[in-house]
Amino acid sequence: MSDYDVVIVGSGAGGGVAAWALTAAGLRVCVLEKGPHYTDAQFFHDELTICRRWFFTPNPFDEPNLVAAHGKPASPTSNGWISCCVGGGTVHMSGFMYRLRPDDFRLRTLHGAPANSTLVDWPIGYADLAPYYEEIERVVGISGDATKLPDQQPAFPLGPIAQHPVAPLIDAAIAKVGRRGYQTPRAILSGAYAGRAACHYCGFCASYGCETGAKSSTLTSVIPLAQRTGKLELVPNAMALAIEKDARGRANAVVWTDGTARHRASGRAIVIAAGAVQTARLLLASDVANQSGMLGKHLMFSGQRKSSGRFALPHASFKRGRDFPFLDRTIADYYLTRDARFAHAKAGLIMFLLPHINPIFQAEQAADRGEDEPPLWGAALTKRLRETFLESRRVEVETFAEFFPHAGSHVALDDKLKDKYGQPVARITTSLHPATKQAADVLLDEGERVLAAAGATVERAPRPADVYWFLQAGTARMVRKASDGVIGADGQAFDVGNLYVADGAALPTAGGAPFTLTIMANALRIARGIAARASRGEL
Repeated sequence: MSDYDVVIVGSGAGGGVAAWALTAAGLRVCVLEKGPHYTDAQFFHDELTICRRWFFTPNPFDEPNLVAAHGKPASPTSNGWISCCVGGGTVHMSGFMYRLRPDDFRLRTLHGAPANSTLVDWPIGYADLAPYYEEIERVVGISGDATKLPDQQPAFPLGPIAQHPVAPLIDAAIAKVGRRGYQTPRAILSGAYAGRAACHYCGFCASYGCETGAKSSTLTSVIPLAQRTGKLELVPNAMALAIEKDARGRANAVVWTDGTARHRASGRAIVIAAGAVQTARLLLASDVANQSGMLGKHLMFSGQRKSSGRFALPHASFKRGRDFPFLDRTIADYYLTRDARFAHAKAGLIMFLLPHINPIFQAEQAADRGEDEPPLWGAALTKRLRETFLESRRVEVETFAEFFPHAGSHVALDDKLKDKYGQPVARITTSLHPATKQAADVLLDEGERVLAAAGATVERAPRPADVYWFLQAGTARMVRKASDGVIGADGQAFDVGNLYVADGAALPTAGGAPFTLTIMANALRIARGIAARASRGEL
């Protein structure tokens, strides 16, 4: 392929934003995306095809990750993949958009590191990222009410999206238990914006692409902006295999395959944004950026717990008719806390939402009795399904706890198993740090108090979820000292010139909240730095 100014691997929250910023600066950019380039017309509501047949992720029989979670033996799975298509995980995200808070950038200094954690401070502060947060919110289109947030920030470009009639009931319950709630900002358009149509409230957001373009993915927002510059070459179905270096030790090309032949895309700078797991895998397979031995270490997700409250019908908040499918409420009272129940001052968020719309998934949840019991069947299952679909409605609570990095969570290359391209697969080992587990448990208790105060019958899931796999961070973390991580504050690898990381792998901490917005803001900051270097003739 032709020489470019910059070659980017990945087109999601990090790669898509970087492509927009670099092309806007006049640089010639090539984006290599492992998956296809879908259009809005190719998205549809089919639970079997989309959610159970690897529409967005590779078939694990051909391209597995090996996952050893919580001390269990490693097994092949699709866990660890986010999404392989133009737009990456932003295409099927729910679109919860939170900023980090000032303390997040200095957790170790301000609040200490939990024992046996590998927590470090960021090499930048909130003030360094704040203008990029604001720009991303404005350019991609975020809906919400900034006046209700726990920290002061500029207004969002669009007002809040419409809420289900149960929202006032949850608001009252939050107040009843002495907490403060606010409507969660969403990357979903509440009105027409930037040539895109407003949400039509179908309810198929999480796990699905948006057929109207109302979800503010990089597919629908910044990638089209990059294409309009005429400076972008977008290459879908391109599996990156290796990063090459020149005689001076600088990254200068990406070797990739379309499944039949190998190709080479060369550039004056290389940006990796394939998701924290696959970014680490690619860099490890290329034997680059690991002088410190930190590459693949400090893998973080988000510590998660789930429960639900069931409201018997008839109920004033669940009348028959077409209701808006969103319930977006967040409690941030324990984001930073002095509550003695928590092992660390940083805990996380409590979120209230309506159940996923998928009926098969809901039926599986209804039948599930936990790992040690067979699922319900026969008359008991029939009774339970009637309760689930006909006789009641549910509100769910999810917690997002700070995932403290530690030695028991990391990514390596498996020494035996290879994928269909002949590449070693990612071997993911993960577990929760005790402080993360404790925070997630207490946050769930507090969320259930709200549901009970709202008059719901609380039903904790028999099979606890504890890792949110689609939120990945930390494997090439950005630090002050080369011995602590992989890249510096500018996103460039300490030991490989002109090699940058601009996805979740770069984040030193996970924030105790969905961090997609932080990935996007940091990618914009890093890309602007690359563009400034190019303008000075330093690439």
